Amino acid sequence: MFYLETEHKTARTRFVIMAMDKAANKSPTKAPLAMVVAGRFFHAEFMECPEGAGASQRRSIAALAVEESAPLPLEQLAFGLSGYGTRMAAWAAVRKRIESALPVGAFTSRHVLPEPALPLPDAPKDFVGWRWLTATEGSLVALKFSGAQLAPVALRAFSLSQEADDRSLLALRKQLAPGIVDAPHENGLWRLEGFETAPKGALKLRWRTLTCEEGSPTSGFSEMGAGDLDLADLRPAEAVAAVRREAAARARLRQSYLALGAFAALLLLLQIIVWSLQGMAAWRESELADSRPAADKAEADATLLETLDRVTARRLPALERLAALNASRPDGVTLSRAAFTEEDTRISGRATSMGELNAWIGALRKDKAFKAVETARVHAASDSATFELRLVAAQGGAR
Repeated sequence: MFYLETEHKTARTRFVIMAMDKAANKSPTKAPLAMVVAGRFFHAEFMECPEGAGASQRRSIAALAVEESAPLPLEQLAFGLSGYGTRMAAWAAVRKRIESALPVGAFTSRHVLPEPALPLPDAPKDFVGWRWLTATEGSLVALKFSGAQLAPVALRAFSLSQEADDRSLLALRKQLAPGIVDAPHENGLWRLEGFETAPKGALKLRWRTLTCEEGSPTSGFSEMGAGDLDLADLRPAEAVAAVRREAAARARLRQSYLALGAFAALLLLLQIIVWSLQGMAAWRESELADSRPAADKAEADATLLETLDRVTARRLPALERLAALNASRPDGVTLSRAAFTEEDTRISGRATSMGELNAWIGALRKDKAFKAVETARVHAASDSATFELRLVAAQGGAR
């Protein structure tokens, strides 16, 4: 929390700036989060609000109430509002008066808040009376609460002509309290010590109590949500709209960067997948190239085996028929030629005598391997005989 001094017409005043950077040795104006304006500048209007009214509706009701009670048009006023439920307090001040007292550029801060609009730590639900607070050291503010209502029902603001320490503030509060007799006063007063940034643009305020009697001071926190900050903001609507447009543009730009990054990551992933597939294809091609000689040899072996099977299939019947011929052939009969077809076998040869030849022909005709034995030619000589025979293979027999 930082304090900036300015000169006012009647007295020197101080305004508190709560900045994002909490380091005291750095400039507080680099990233201001909120500026709190002294309560002595403001007039308060207290009103009822329809239950369930939204933020824009509550602001419209407050603007109408301020405009009806103020002697100046709304354009010349700075106003904000606070409150919960059906009770609302509107804080109004002459804009030129605030602008003349605030540091140059103060209305470019994220929020400009009335001091009385700052929430205090929770009080007992049945609390009725006055609570005292100071946040800017430019004024001392008394807020009146009435039981279950979380918003105050009355306001008193007193100007501080000079900087006051804790002892001086307690003395001034003790001096001023007897002049307000319509309700009891809470012991001591609350003094703003600092803040913490809360999620979603909210402020978490840190308060410390100053007690009028002997005793240890206590501390507490209060929070202003983003919606409450917007309602209590004193900046012109155009400035607020410009800030919101800028924030929305930054959010869209951030989303665009995120989408672009996600798209780039997706492209990189797809490229990695393509590289992986290309690598696998190259590896498969290399494996196939290495195994091609073995595959060619296996194919050649299979072809050779198929050829041998065909040759064996053709030669086996001929061998079976030749075995059948030799089984009954006598020693005096020799074969000089044999020709085999699927239907028959043609043989030619010589026999030492006709008797041996006729005996062999008779044996062949009895052999079940042959369906018929035909004598194509027989020529007998004195000491031998030549012959040509046609043997028809038996169906299903040995061939």
